[in-house]
Amino acid sequence: MIARTVVQMFLALGIIAPVLCEDGQAQTQPVAVEALRPTSQWKVEYAERECRLTRNFGADQDLILFRLARGTSLTNYDIMLAGISIPKQSKGVDIDITISPQNFTQSFNGENRDIPNRKERILRWYDGDLVPILAGPKNQELIVTSDKKYNIKLKMDDFPTALKAMETCHDDLLKGWGIDGPQMRALASMPEPKASPGTWASTKDYPSDLIRAEIGGEVSFKLDVSAEGLPTSCLVIVSSKNDKLDKVTCKIMMQRAKFKPALTADGSPEASHYISRVRWQVPY
Repeated sequence: MIARTVVQMFLALGIIAPVLCEDGQAQTQPVAVEALRPTSQWKVEYAERECRLTRNFGADQDLILFRLARGTSLTNYDIMLAGISIPKQSKGVDIDITISPQNFTQSFNGENRDIPNRKERILRWYDGDLVPILAGPKNQELIVTSDKKYNIKLKMDDFPTALKAMETCHDDLLKGWGIDGPQMRALASMPEPKASPGTWASTKDYPSDLIRAEIGGEVSFKLDVSAEGLPTSCLVIVSSKNDKLDKVTCKIMMQRAKFKPALTADGSPEASHYISRVRWQVPY
């Protein structure tokens, strides 16, 4: 009755104006906009498996929610903007961000989608190097451009201080999982999987009785990784609420996960940690 089983491995206010190109064809380009000022304070939220930093900018039709989240990832951020002024675009979008006055620019593959039963839409992207923000001045501006057609500018007052507060939250979260946050940040590089993590778990690993019962779930786990790049222990940090899925996840990670070890600043291999999650999904 069930044709297949899917197992997924997971390791983050513009105005449009036409201009003429050299060939005489019209091309849509974003026009500079005035920066939206904050209309709430920075707020750090402690959740079960992530820390969130949020703030509102603008008001009424121009209201934008900025949200930065970090949880099981030791390196990446989940960054999102939400508001009714965000236009509908293709689901997959190219996102460019610029942080000033540093003039630091990054590009991402992001998403543009609606929020069920609400008028707002979101722009969302992952990863992001926030070191330039922490090293920058107290007051900064964030410019976000989506598919080179929509842009928005936010006055990120006190952004470095807010990021430090979120870092404290994340260190507390990691400490509960047996991880020393400052020690991890001091490493030159984290453990790197030798093969794609997506190959570690397959449909053959799915407990057959759970397939028949159409039971799935997501398991977040931590591996302690030796200086030789081998997992020495596995801990479920966010349960799927199914003991069998939790146990099989750690079992196959201990058997199949292999890494290039973490490196210290002087290039020496060092024991460290690796966090990821597996989503066990049975299609109906």
